[in-house]
Amino acid sequence: MRRRWSPIAAGFATACCVLTLVALTGYAPAGPGRQEGGSTLSVTPLAVARSLPAEPMQVSGDLAPCALLTSAQVHQLGLNPGAQQPAGDARGGPSCVWKTFVAARWGGEYLARLLHGPTPGGTPAASINNLPTVEYRPPNLDPGAYCVYLVTVAPGTTLWAQYGGPNQSGITHVIACRNAQAAASDMSGTFRSLSS
Repeated sequence: MRRRWSPIAAGFATACCVLTLVALTGYAPAGPGRQEGGSTLSVTPLAVARSLPAEPMQVSGDLAPCALLTSAQVHQLGLNPGAQQPAGDARGGPSCVWKTFVAARWGGEYLARLLHGPTPGGTPAASINNLPTVEYRPPNLDPGAYCVYLVTVAPGTTLWAQYGGPNQSGITHVIACRNAQAAASDMSGTFRSLSS
């Protein structure tokens, strides 16, 4: 004879299954300090934030933009190797574009570029790796599918970190910004380690 589950045990088992599914499909928060939307978003864990300088670092020379993500970071973000693109204007050198794998949850492209001199204005955003950060909305990009962060990584040098997925179903500005912030955190950290 089969034994029946009590209502409490059945409810507990159902709750465990639901929580497991939520965690596996990615609807849980992205990690400590990462929440959806709002200007209170911080991508710098507290322990790391204490060890990072509050001011941008001095940089001795120009770095190749494709070097701003390490191979481990490229793998973690689910990206193909970066492809260098020519400079778009006099403010900075070339850029690097990484495309997500087809199987990635949110397809799209990441872009990194180092700008020199004055940068476009933007909306102040939560600092990334304790560095001054603004969200910039270029007029030629759909704000619903793209997000750009400008992070001052050294005096006179600003990291342009961008994520976009215009042809992806379900992409929102919040999702694009979450992805751009994660990349900007990795890129600015790599910049710091390569510049020291």
